[in-house]
Amino acid sequence: MDMALRIAGRSGQGGPCSWMRTVVLIVLAVMPVLQVQAIARAQEPPASSPAQTTSTLNEEYWEAIYLKGAKVGYSHTVVRPVEEEGRLLSRIEHTDLLSLSRFGQTHESRILLVSFETTLGELVRFECRAELGSTPLESRGRVAGSELIVETTTAGKQTAARQPWPAGGGGFRAVARSLADQPLEVGDSRQVQEMMPLVNRLVPVHLAAVRYEPTRLPGGEYRLLRVEARAQLDPQQSIETILWADHRGRIIKSRLDSLDQESVRTTSDIALAPSTAADFDLGLDTTIKLSSALPGGHSSSQARYRIQLRDGDPTKVFLVTDAQQVRSLGDHAAEVIVTARHPARPQSQGPPALAPGEDACAAPSVDDRRANHFIQCDDPRIVAMAKEAAGERTDAWEVAVACEQYVHRAITRQNYSQAFATAAEVAETRQGDCTEHAVLLAALARACGLPARVAIGLVYIESEQGFGYHMWDEVWIDDHWYALDATLARAGIGAGHLQLGYSSLAGDSAFLSVLPVAQVLGRLSIEVVEAH
Repeated sequence: MDMALRIAGRSGQGGPCSWMRTVVLIVLAVMPVLQVQAIARAQEPPASSPAQTTSTLNEEYWEAIYLKGAKVGYSHTVVRPVEEEGRLLSRIEHTDLLSLSRFGQTHESRILLVSFETTLGELVRFECRAELGSTPLESRGRVAGSELIVETTTAGKQTAARQPWPAGGGGFRAVARSLADQPLEVGDSRQVQEMMPLVNRLVPVHLAAVRYEPTRLPGGEYRLLRVEARAQLDPQQSIETILWADHRGRIIKSRLDSLDQESVRTTSDIALAPSTAADFDLGLDTTIKLSSALPGGHSSSQARYRIQLRDGDPTKVFLVTDAQQVRSLGDHAAEVIVTARHPARPQSQGPPALAPGEDACAAPSVDDRRANHFIQCDDPRIVAMAKEAAGERTDAWEVAVACEQYVHRAITRQNYSQAFATAAEVAETRQGDCTEHAVLLAALARACGLPARVAIGLVYIESEQGFGYHMWDEVWIDDHWYALDATLARAGIGAGHLQLGYSSLAGDSAFLSVLPVAQVLGRLSIEVVEAH
């Protein structure tokens, strides 16, 4: 059997999902906006580059993007002056293209962003097109007085959201302009508010100049200023990036340690050179290997894990829920106990070792019940599928399990080329991997009147004797969240899932939900202490 099918296919193993590519793409979208103008050629020393100032309205530059040393894409930015209604604006067009291999299948994901900003860097309006699945996700935003109005469209579903907007709110280059206007010196720090692509919100970015250090570029080694940038998405989630700048404040290179991802300013020839993505497989190369197998696999009712997170605290990233308890062991280590929970089998529900986390166990929000641009539970095709799945059943758990089984049967082709397809797309194509199983199951459950959300974390892969990144579902029944996994179709889950987060996939939460993965990728080790 093909490796991809053994890991995530009809073998019932579950496996790493394609939204891992979305994690990389989202972080990629953040990194370029923390950067400044390009040097003319990568081989030129930064100090000898032509001087540029924030008054320059004509720019064009390229970046080559690397993941684990493999070239996986490029970024291209063009800045041009435009005049509208008697005022001068900057029109900024930015393209990110990412080509990644997963289980031997290579697919391209793309973000196209056009923004209009004042010459002081204040956001006026923007358009963003994210090509993650077969149907693009498009968003348009504009500043109207003290509000930012954002409209999002995908698969015919349009939603609108408003958020407060401060006077002088910065655009997608706010950090870049700040660094170019006032280059940092060693020991300096500042905070800048900047618009974040895809998430479509203003994000505080803290910048700290650490030291000058030798930095390797394609043209040689140069002495650049190391600037540590932290974009704080919410109180619990941040993206930390290392930037290397020359003495004029121009960022020449950036790096995200957790993904081993780098962007380097270079020529168009190098940026557009063929990808070497096949050298790194996002499915196989991110699996967390175990020293011994999980006894019982997904049939285990309880498992105790010892988890270590390099340079981090696992208690801050693994959720505490009714089914998952987390206890600090110090030194970047934690004990995680997972207990199978099943409303039809009360005997599987052991008493929780710790009080469940308030957020993870809270009653469903309105967003867990209604349609959005990823979970179109009001789509006529999905409504019809939900009715067919539920049949004459009235018991909530029986309906939920019937939907789980239905999705497992309906998705007949494993496809790793999708990054984040919507439920409506999956209902049409009947293909995908765990992400597609999860969004379709959530849509069917909501169409049946059951609050539902997706869960994000890791799943045990028996064929690989390890854990891979995964997405599954939770439904709200009898005042509790219960897990279902349509890729496994076991009428619930055992102790082989480790949860990092959850999301209704409404609005910007659709992209924020996957960011906990970026904080642990490549930094986790897992040991099975006991299982039964």
